[in-house]
Amino acid sequence: MAKTKTPTLARKSAVIVLLPTVESARRLALPNGDPATELHCTLHFLAEADREAVGRSELAVGCRKAAEVASSLTEHVEAVSGLGSDDPQAQVLLLTNRHVGTVRNLLTTFVPTIPPSRFPNFTPHDTLGYAIEIDPKPFVGLPILFDRIGFWWGDDRIEYPLR
Repeated sequence: MAKTKTPTLARKSAVIVLLPTVESARRLALPNGDPATELHCTLHFLAEADREAVGRSELAVGCRKAAEVASSLTEHVEAVSGLGSDDPQAQVLLLTNRHVGTVRNLLTTFVPTIPPSRFPNFTPHDTLGYAIEIDPKPFVGLPILFDRIGFWWGDDRIEYPLR
């Protein structure tokens, strides 16, 4: 069984993510990393106080509207790196930002009350796991196709297909 690190805020937070296709996720998943079903590119993270400031239904509607406008998109892996202040650090694939930022901006258009990001220097990435060694060679330059927006409210998960 793969070891995963569940953030302590997971049940009290809300996260809006881009989800890779099943095929892309299977190709990226490592035996000792996060399972393919957990791989994602975070667009917005809302801690408990943030998620209470914006209603659940407002966020869900905003995700649905953004998915109706945005098309499936491909980003490429630029590098493999440690990221964040967790100990151990998340091991991530750093992605190009040709399209991810556009989808992120759509969310703020459709949910104008969404609080500003707690991470103002947005770095598109896909976390592969924690406390794992990653050889960058097979990943750098690899395309990742994203075909859904995920809305994770605590343990509840909804997916909206991109058009």
